[in-house]
Amino acid sequence: MIIYGHLSKENNFPDLALEAVKNELFGNPYSNDYRDFNITVADREKCSMLIEC
Repeated sequence: MIIYGHLSKENNFPDLALEAVKNELFGNPYSNDYRDFNITVADREKCSMLIEC
C-alpha cells in the first residue's frame, strides 16, 4: 500500500498528486500495473484510515 501525503493547499491537488505517483510507478520492476500497489492520497484535513499489518 502506498499512501501519498498531500500537504500544500496552494500548489497541489489530490488528483494531480495521484497521477504523478501513478506515472512514477508505470514500468517499475515490481509490477506492470500501478493498481497492484493500492495507492491512496491522504486527506489534508482528516485522519486517514487505520492500517493493520
